[in-house]
Amino acid sequence: KDFDCAQAVKGLARATTDGWSGRELEKAILAVRSAVYASDECVLNHELWDSVMAQFCADMKEKRRLKGGGGGRGRDNKPVRTSRPSSSHGACMKRMQMFSWQ
Repeated sequence: KDFDCAQAVKGLARATTDGWSGRELEKAILAVRSAVYASDECVLNHELWDSVMAQFCADMKEKRRLKGGGGGRGRDNKPVRTSRPSSSHGACMKRMQMFSWQ
């Protein structure tokens, strides 16, 4: 089955992007695009998408951990409150849904 980028972006929005800025979302999509161009086939498929997103999400989690916030406990061992998606988050998600790698 062909890869449906719009569905993947919608799934990404629901699953893992809570608290991400619009800039972080854009970087995630640019990471996918770079991986596609670097691949032998230059084709976006489920395996490539999942691989890049898993690595990017792990990097984001580590970044937040090092900064002492988001997705866990802060330096004082109290739960860290993640911010609500900003308005740029919604605007970026709309732009990403317009991408079509075919």
